[in-house]
Amino acid sequence: MALTKKQVLEYITRWAQGEYIKDLLKEFGTHPMEMYRMIENDTELSDAHSRARKIKAELQVDELGEIADKEEDVYRARLKTDIRKWTASKFNAPLYGEKLDVSVNQSIDINALLLDARRRVRDATPIESTKLLDSKPNDTGLEPVDTLEAEDACIETIDDLI
Repeated sequence: MALTKKQVLEYITRWAQGEYIKDLLKEFGTHPMEMYRMIENDTELSDAHSRARKIKAELQVDELGEIADKEEDVYRARLKTDIRKWTASKFNAPLYGEKLDVSVNQSIDINALLLDARRRVRDATPIESTKLLDSKPNDTGLEPVDTLEAEDACIETIDDLI
């Protein structure tokens, strides 16, 4: 049986007021997929469903105090309130969901590390350039590098970074 828009709006309203989805679907004689397909494909129904989720969250949060005051069994009260809190956090996450703070308030100063690296480069024992020049030619076709010139260029680059 195809549902009318009016029936779907009634379903949404009654669900927001606390009736169970299973009972409503049985009453309307429809399958959940048909109901949700209509809600997804119609912007008015989709907006009404979003508002209903927020209203349902508000109603469930409102019940928390009443449950805590009237329920004599502490364990049942805890269970009922936990269920309502969890549901509210899912139906209206911006208001009732967990707020995770992932901001980083830390600055990193790398100047000390760069100065230490520069000292290590300066204190390193340089290889004599004649040893490199006397070595066997390589197959790369690159010219041998004078290590003193390379060390000076490295220190200048590190100084530019600082």
